Amino acid sequence: QEHLIWINLDEPNTAISMIRIWNYNKSRIHSFRGARYVEICFDGVPIFKGEIRKATGAHSILEFEACSECILFTTNKRILGLIEKYDTAYQKYAQALSEAKESSQTQQGNHAKTAYNIYSDL
Repeated sequence: QEHLIWINLDEPNTAISMIRIWNYNKSRIHSFRGARYVEICFDGVPIFKGEIRKATGAHSILEFEACSECILFTTNKRILGLIEKYDTAYQKYAQALSEAKESSQTQQGNHAKTAYNIYSDL
């Protein structure tokens, strides 16, 4: 069964640099739900046809990359920099990843020294 999504861009001469598709499933049990093959047209012209990754069923920002498909339409470094600067979803992911790494390092630092740790510090 086909499912269609229409997005109307009111501004003339709109350029699209990136589209991020968040695939759906409500849990790992339902991980085979969601879209697999996607066709994207711009003014009736196909600009993307292909398979997208399925979501993992995880509900964590740390699963950001596994739950979404990023389709780029540019390699212009200035535009890619602007995407990174204003991409709030990516910023939340990067912040959560940084906090998870800091937490992991703090937990490792709080463990008692083992023989391996003692000798590896020498």
